[in-house]
Amino acid sequence: TRGSLSEQDLANELEVHNINIERNVKLLGKKEIDIFLPDFNIGIEFDGLFWHNDLRISKNYHLQKTQDAAEKGIRLIHVFEDEWLTQRNLVVSRILNLCNYNTHRIGARQCSIVHIDQKTEKNFLLHNHIQSYAKSSVKLGLLYNNQLVSVMTFSKPNLSKGAKKTGNKHWELLRFANLAGWTVYGSASRLFKHFIKEYSPEQIVTFADLRWNTGNVYSTMGFKFVKHTGVNYWYFKTKDMVRL
Repeated sequence: TRGSLSEQDLANELEVHNINIERNVKLLGKKEIDIFLPDFNIGIEFDGLFWHNDLRISKNYHLQKTQDAAEKGIRLIHVFEDEWLTQRNLVVSRILNLCNYNTHRIGARQCSIVHIDQKTEKNFLLHNHIQSYAKSSVKLGLLYNNQLVSVMTFSKPNLSKGAKKTGNKHWELLRFANLAGWTVYGSASRLFKHFIKEYSPEQIVTFADLRWNTGNVYSTMGFKFVKHTGVNYWYFKTKDMVRL
């Protein structure tokens, strides 16, 4: 096998959980998939920061590879090196979730809906959302036996993301995450319906990170696809590795 030590580390971690993997398989013509999970038709690209940047590959490289995989019926996710180094447990948890390996499974109707404060929101998202925390106006959570298991947050639409100036009835769904290692069936829909009932929005927008998501969860919540926003940059601080 080939690949970096960190890539090998990720492969080893999956094997510890008894997930069948194949390494460096050519399922996309000449393009290799670093780690392939044949039982789930999931491919994992481990993107080291030294090679996977716009100084060495085209800016559309990762998107094109994701689209090529989708045409073959393969869900391709991309794990950047900084994610693995700083959020290892969360990366593993998300992959296990895609493989239905979560150890805790409950229904959203078993939970109570609560408003949470900024400190609780930030702590939860730092440990359970791959994009970490983002400042929000409305913070909703699901409690199960007094434990916070899901969080969904909303803010006014972000002008830097191309949103137009809007009134008080326009919102952006900013973050949604379940507790790592937990599957909470229907959590997104229940929190979203509660927000609509309480705030009566005229419009809600949201964005899907195609490195990890397909956007299907938004379709089940009633969102309509508008457009691809194009390839964007990711930055991180080396001091505390907070994504910007």
